[in-house]
Amino acid sequence: MKCRSCERENIFSVSRDIIVTEYRNVYTDGKQEHKTRDGYNKYKSGGWKVEEKNPTNKMYLRCNACEKEVLVEHLKGIGEIKTDEKKGVMFVSNMFDKWDEAEFVEKRKYSRRKTDKKI
Repeated sequence: MKCRSCERENIFSVSRDIIVTEYRNVYTDGKQEHKTRDGYNKYKSGGWKVEEKNPTNKMYLRCNACEKEVLVEHLKGIGEIKTDEKKGVMFVSNMFDKWDEAEFVEKRKYSRRKTDKKI
């Protein structure tokens, strides 16, 4: 499979977004030494701490080269992309995309049974 954006082949991955909540403590005692010149309350010592990480339920296919999301419409012959967190990815092909309409009708003419009506 080829990426429609960058034309690279076989560099796909499944991604999901994670919402991260971080916090940092602030001085609120009102002391002048805990304020800046322009009135902001200073942070207490220490950096940002992670409170929680919440993965979203949306999983999507993306190209690792250009980091763009790959939609079903971008892949020829694929009708649906199914993703499962544990099993992997399933590409469901679309039979009608594989043949043009005239070729499909031609194949249908030769595969019909005697009892079928003519197309």
